[in-house]
Amino acid sequence: MKKTHSGSAFWPGLILVLLVAPGALRAYTDPGSGLLIWQIVGAFFAGGLYQLRKFFRRRGSGPEDAASSDRKPDQGAADAGSTER
Repeated sequence: MKKTHSGSAFWPGLILVLLVAPGALRAYTDPGSGLLIWQIVGAFFAGGLYQLRKFFRRRGSGPEDAASSDRKPDQGAADAGSTER
């Protein structure tokens, strides 16, 4: 089969059409599209805050924090009240 249409003429033709087009080109967008964009932005922001919180909590818990967090709050009081005879 012989190729009759050259793909290399597409971009120069598109640029020419856009330069010659009168005024602003307008397109219809569904009214729900704006809400969807805001929902994506909000989800991105909330996910980023969650990841930052997770990162700083992990970073803040060093070996000394991990040892103190293993002990239960009432365990220290129980140990202090017991006397060995």
